[in-house]
Amino acid sequence: QIGKALNVLTMKILENARPLVCFSALVHVCRAMLRDRPGQLQRQMELAVKCLLRVTKTGLRGFDVSLVLKDIHDFLEAHPPRTSPEDDRSSHDLVLRSLQRVLTELVQIYGEDIHCHMAHVPVERNPLVF
Repeated sequence: QIGKALNVLTMKILENARPLVCFSALVHVCRAMLRDRPGQLQRQMELAVKCLLRVTKTGLRGFDVSLVLKDIHDFLEAHPPRTSPEDDRSSHDLVLRSLQRVLTELVQIYGEDIHCHMAHVPVERNPLVF
């Protein structure tokens, strides 16, 4: 009963809070979980990702795209995609897939104009492209 009540409360908070603030906070929570306890918080990571997708499900048009891109950039700098098969990547991959989905939606909405929203993302001379 308590778990269900907490889930309902969490959803109500997400529905009534500012989406950009929730998005940013959830990305930072995922980043902290992967940094502090990698591979140990699978259930909590799944919950954070569900909340992240719920926040973006309402639509990304009202978001400050440059701040969303900055949050995603900061996450990817802290936790770049790994290629080593022995890594425990389940939590990491879950967040990466979710952020990829957000990026795909942004590109669908803004097209090539997405480049105009890169003000907060540092530009590297030799970027690593996957």
